Amino acid sequence: MHKLATTVLAFACLALSSITSAEQVGVKLAKDDLAAFIPGTRAVYVIKGGSTHRWTNEPDGKFVASTDSKSVYLVGVRAFTAPGTWRISDDGKYCIDIGWKRYPESWCRFVYREPSGGYYMTNTDDPNAERHNVELTK
Repeated sequence: MHKLATTVLAFACLALSSITSAEQVGVKLAKDDLAAFIPGTRAVYVIKGGSTHRWTNEPDGKFVASTDSKSVYLVGVRAFTAPGTWRISDDGKYCIDIGWKRYPESWCRFVYREPSGGYYMTNTDDPNAERHNVELTK
């Protein structure tokens, strides 16, 4: 009887751990869903160096990005803005290009919606890959 109870408990723990990790993993936005969602969204994220970047994705694929220049790489530099563009790639990634004068920025990432309603991005289509947290709001 003790052996049966231990086995049942082990399976219950395994099931609970699977549920927990499934709840923590977001759902990738499909290309069409992403194309419908992105126009008009405001994007805010903190880069690895510490600066906060902000912009609003205009329907025409353009935006003006701003940064607070708090990056360890930009010591003594004041906040500034730069023109940018966004697009959805053929494989369903959200892509941006920002014409910062010193360090132009260009990347494409998959966007995931978290169960909590927030968003994160990854460089691959693996929802468990390194996350790039981003605030996307309408």
